[in-house]
Amino acid sequence: MEKAYKYRIYPTEDQKTLINKTLYATEAYNMAVEIKEFVISRLSAD
Repeated sequence: MEKAYKYRIYPTEDQKTLINKTLYATEAYNMAVEIKEFVISRLSAD
């Protein structure tokens, strides 16, 4: 455990924040794309 910490395998707080922001942004974008595709498919079905 001490070894892993020494070599910085775990991200720092700043990096953790950045990683989380990126993940949330990607998730939100993917969700938006899915909703858009769903709406378009519904509109073209009518």
